[in-house]
Amino acid sequence: MNTKRLIAATVALVMLLSLAACSGKPSEPQTASPAADASETLTGIYEALIAPDSKYSQDKALYAEYYPETEYVETLGSDRITIEFLANGNEYLTDGTWEFVEDGDHLNVVIADDDYFAVTYMLNMANAIGDYFGMDTDLINGYLNGLGVLELESDNFSMTQDETAGTTTYSLNIAGPWDMKELDQMVLGDPALDVEPLIDANTSQGGSIGKMQYLANGSVDSFTMLFAEVGELDDIAYQSIVNLVKLYQPAGWEAFLADFTELKALETDGYSVNLDPDDDTITEIMNERNDHFSYVLVQFGAEEAEMLTED
Repeated sequence: MNTKRLIAATVALVMLLSLAACSGKPSEPQTASPAADASETLTGIYEALIAPDSKYSQDKALYAEYYPETEYVETLGSDRITIEFLANGNEYLTDGTWEFVEDGDHLNVVIADDDYFAVTYMLNMANAIGDYFGMDTDLINGYLNGLGVLELESDNFSMTQDETAGTTTYSLNIAGPWDMKELDQMVLGDPALDVEPLIDANTSQGGSIGKMQYLANGSVDSFTMLFAEVGELDDIAYQSIVNLVKLYQPAGWEAFLADFTELKALETDGYSVNLDPDDDTITEIMNERNDHFSYVLVQFGAEEAEMLTED
């Protein structure tokens, strides 16, 4: 897989797993004794990572539901945070160790290019950095995805690939809160997403970039997309809707684009746009409503498309 697509694929997987997860108390983290000489910043990030309500702890709890025999151990060293995974006899999984090394103003980790779940740990660490510095953590995964896919240069995050070794070094800024000034350039569509025109068969897809997330389900004749934007809806939401309609091409898409000239509510026999979907609809598709987001429901077809969370 192309490196710039690696984060996009993994972020989508992480988001879909999170949306499908049932709520519950995360399991208690298994940790080794922290190093007394670790920096204040590294110690704070480590404590944010293993906090019971952290994204990392939530993902661990979800994973434990499926593979209860597995185990994670987190260690704070003088210049690094280490995450160790123990398969404990699971025939489908293997042990692994990943070291996030403090190097000046950055935290670096080397990950094999086919180790998609390790990218999840990198995203978890980014969220811990966000928690430590009081950043808007709802934006972090989408922001990193956008930087990687759009190949934008930033002091906050970089990827350096070693094609000979088959690895990529991910570098996260730990000097202070990230400005994330590149968010205005991040819109759902090409090249952020791999989307093909719809056919008769049903499809379910989702994605995230910058402030935007979406989940979609249906076929060419009956298709539903739910968009979520951090904060208030703006032109980024409008552009994202237009881009995905062009890529998916559900029945009536050309008439829709001629009608949808701005971010507005629509109601026709062939399509509709709802700028204020109710809580039940949002919960059915995205598992829960997050008051930090604003939502748009876009539907094509005379019959409502099946919801993503249906069995």
